[in-house]
Amino acid sequence: MRPTTYKLSLFDPARIPFEEFLYLDTSLVIHKDLSALLEFAFGQPHDLVAVNDWNYDTYNSSVMRIRQTEALAQIPRAYEAGKEFAQRVPGDQDFMTGVLRANGWEDRVTTFPEGMVQSYGVARGAAKRGWSVGRALLEEATIVKFHGPPKMHELLDPRYRLRTIVDKGNPWHRKAWFWVRELKTRWR
Repeated sequence: MRPTTYKLSLFDPARIPFEEFLYLDTSLVIHKDLSALLEFAFGQPHDLVAVNDWNYDTYNSSVMRIRQTEALAQIPRAYEAGKEFAQRVPGDQDFMTGVLRANGWEDRVTTFPEGMVQSYGVARGAAKRGWSVGRALLEEATIVKFHGPPKMHELLDPRYRLRTIVDKGNPWHRKAWFWVRELKTRWR
């Protein structure tokens, strides 16, 4: 398991003294005012509000509103008991999703509206069809998630951008500059 497995303890009421709270990863950039996101997250009746993962069918745990319930407390209990679930990526997300699905608790989960939390990597990939396509995805986002390379600090590093530009195996060298100006104003 990866260090992200520690996030499973967020579902343990004995460790987290709040009945309801919002969790945010450190690899996020808050792009817009959080009011709409908070209103959505705390206005839902479900135990968990999470992000629909961008790459495969699982819940992404980068932004979650957690309401401490007996059902969600079973997530860390299952881990402590040594339960195993099919995992594409070892860590918290597939495990959390596995527990919820194995118990038929998907009706206790809702996901943020598409685009409210956006993947930088997905937007950067979409920018290959035109920068305006990728920028449009990020413009509508309240939060931008950086998962995989590059992380925020790498993108702002001129050495990273130079390596990306001179990499002969990289036919799309302009991606080294995608959203750099915006990131400088939002994350520093």
